[in-house]
Amino acid sequence: ETFYFCQKIVSGDIYSSLHPFSNTLILSAVIAFSLGILSFLVQFYKTQKLVQKMSKNFVDTPAKLKNIVISLSLGEKVDVVNDKSLFSFCAGIFFPRIIITTSLVENLSEKELEAVLLHEKAHLKARDPLKILLGKTISTIFFFLPIFKELYKNMNATNEILADRFAMQHQKDNSYLKRALRKILIAPQVMPAILPSISHPDYL
Repeated sequence: ETFYFCQKIVSGDIYSSLHPFSNTLILSAVIAFSLGILSFLVQFYKTQKLVQKMSKNFVDTPAKLKNIVISLSLGEKVDVVNDKSLFSFCAGIFFPRIIITTSLVENLSEKELEAVLLHEKAHLKARDPLKILLGKTISTIFFFLPIFKELYKNMNATNEILADRFAMQHQKDNSYLKRALRKILIAPQVMPAILPSISHPDYL
């Protein structure tokens, strides 16, 4: 009886000490998950707003670009926005599209434009906008583990490297992509981190 009585006391002490800890753990998990959902919704909203804003300035595809779009089998997945900046990016979570500015079209040769569109086509095929959204969400949920933030950064950088490699392998030449990047670097644009972009300042 004495042994049973002691065991009961010890078990009760352990339960009472672990109970507040388990409640704190559950609360922390709920907060982390809520932050992740909020991050997902904010990124999704920003992407949609950016595309809507750009769509007000969409113009017809210039003949110079149209032939390249057809040759790369991009169909109706490329939009041209009237803008003086030099940039292009892939946007859209469920139905990704490529957006490119009129100034970039004007300033690049046809082969350089092809390199840019190949880069963005790689993002489109791999559904990188969705990957970035999910990666950011996961890194937000596990904000207390720095490794997830680093993995998210590495994923973004890897996406850009793979997109560059796709363009170079298709053209069997890296000079056109280099020239395009050099021209973009003259007037670098700050693009949202939620978008895979050939002009993303962190990876240029």
